[in-house]
Amino acid sequence: PLAPSYRPRIQAWYAGTPGFVARPLPPGIMRQLARGRPLPPGIARQVAPPGLLAILPRYPGHTWYVVGTAVVLVDAATGIVRDLLLDALLR
Repeated sequence: PLAPSYRPRIQAWYAGTPGFVARPLPPGIMRQLARGRPLPPGIARQVAPPGLLAILPRYPGHTWYVVGTAVVLVDAATGIVRDLLLDALLR
C-alpha cells in the first residue's frame, strides 16, 4: 500500500500547484472506492499530472488517477483499484 509518508509530499505538491483543482466527489460515490474493487464505471477521474507522478512510485501496468480528492492506483488491464490515498488533495 501507498505509505502514509506520501501524504505530506502529495499535499506539498498540491499546495504549490494552484492551477490544479481537485473537486470533492459526493460521499456516496467516494465510499465506492476501495482496494481490490473495480473503479466504479462513470466515476469522474483524471490521469495524475506529471508533477504528481514524479512523487508517486511507478508500477508497470498500472495508472495513477486523481478521483475527487483521492489519489488512486488502478491496474490498467483489469480496472481494479490496487491502492488509494483518500483526501490526499485537500486544501
